[in-house]
Amino acid sequence: MNKLLLLFVVLFTSCTQKDLAIIIVNDDSKVAKTIVFDEKDTLVTNQLIDTIHLSPYQKHTFKINNGTPSTFTLANKDGILNIGKKQFVVTSIQYATDGDQPFFMGEVERINYILIDSFLVCKKGAERTLDSPAKIREILDSIVIRKNGNYTPLISEKERYIAGDYDTDDTVFGIKKIGKDNLFIERFWDFGLYEEIPETVSGSVQKDYKNYKHKLKKQAIFFGSDFLESAKKTWSQFMAIDVRNILTKKK
Repeated sequence: MNKLLLLFVVLFTSCTQKDLAIIIVNDDSKVAKTIVFDEKDTLVTNQLIDTIHLSPYQKHTFKINNGTPSTFTLANKDGILNIGKKQFVVTSIQYATDGDQPFFMGEVERINYILIDSFLVCKKGAERTLDSPAKIREILDSIVIRKNGNYTPLISEKERYIAGDYDTDDTVFGIKKIGKDNLFIERFWDFGLYEEIPETVSGSVQKDYKNYKHKLKKQAIFFGSDFLESAKKTWSQFMAIDVRNILTKKK
């Protein structure tokens, strides 16, 4: 391929790529901010959530109220620009079906723990393993040294790699926390902030296997504070345990 043809291909590809809708997550101040992207696109907002459309496959620079510039890189997926330094929680949702019926919502998978404020959150039933302050302290010590604050126990030695990778990759076992210091979070979830989570979803099943049970996994993202309140009050699948006494107690 000669240089002229290669240049044409690059230009054609860039022209046909659609801009990505990036969710801007602000702080709770409700004070209007003027955000200038790449010295040309301006967004004035005082909303908790707003949207800006930006080109894929580029590094973008932005300034808030003409302050210090920050940069982030887009590939070909949208996501959240976390200028408000918010925490998020992603949950895995298990759907299952028999035959050719719709996939119905089931329960989340796997035991793991996250720390939000002074609460240790886990799947309901998993709190029974927290039978002593020493056990809780062991989990908390593991959580606080990780970037995002996730802990998942090893099922076997074959899964030892999970202990290191799970905190920062995009796999979700039941629940996963995304810490406030992540500036741009590339989308890996199915249902976004404040989107309704359906009780049933469609999925394809091969004709020869319609008499067997099938599973389909989806993921939803929440603000960490909203997830915590739900875990404390309403959701049947999660448990929030106040560990502030253990956090403040000296070893």
